[in-house]
Amino acid sequence: MTEDEVRVNLGLDSIKTHKWTILPCSAITGKNLHEGLNWVVQDAKDRLFLY
Repeated sequence: MTEDEVRVNLGLDSIKTHKWTILPCSAITGKNLHEGLNWVVQDAKDRLFLY
């Protein structure tokens, strides 16, 4: 699926309560796995200080 197909089929545009991103990745080749995990970790860090 393309990034747009993922976004539309999951209804991501309707999610307004938190950030989201789409990053093409592959567990087989390792493409973008570190980048995706870094995004998740940074997002969690950013939200720790919201409350």
